[in-house]
Amino acid sequence: MAGQHFPVTRLEGVSREQFMQHLYPQRKPLVLEGIDLGPCTSKWTVDYLSQVGGKKEVKIHVAAVAQMDFISKNFVYRTLPFDQLVQ
Repeated sequence: MAGQHFPVTRLEGVSREQFMQHLYPQRKPLVLEGIDLGPCTSKWTVDYLSQVGGKKEVKIHVAAVAQMDFISKNFVYRTLPFDQLVQ
């Protein structure tokens, strides 16, 4: 499957109702354009997320390569504060 490309449908102006009733149940990848996501697109800055998430510990995968492999486990788990993660 590595290196294969699959077409992904692009849709514009889909309402929440359309998404929930028709698209979400299909469980297929989509690119949704022109959707109002609310204030998060301007409000969620690095500083804001650092402040809100604070020092809460989160677990992350760390790998030396871009493609993690869960069979050979070419990654390690690390724990760090959320504010450090978003920085």
